[in-house]
Parts: sequence; C-alpha cells; structure tokens
Amino acid sequence: MLINHWAVLACAVFNVLLGAAWYSPALFYQAWKQENGLWR
Repeated sequence: MLINHWAVLACAVFNVLLGAAWYSPALFYQAWKQENGLWR
C-alpha cells in the first residue's frame, strides 16, 4: 500500500488551521471558556 505523503501533510496542516480558527475569539473561544469554567 502506498501512502501519499503530500496528502498526509496537507491534511495535518489543514487540521491545525481548522483547530486554530475553531478556538479563535472570532468563533467559539468564549463559549469554550464558559463551558470549561474559565470564564472571568
């Protein structure tokens, strides 16, 4: 079985970027803090 290393790298980078956007203040950061008891 062949592994396309470029596809694996692209998926890893995409996953990091998606996670960064997901927990950014522009999206769900405030809700994440509130649900985890980190709200001030």
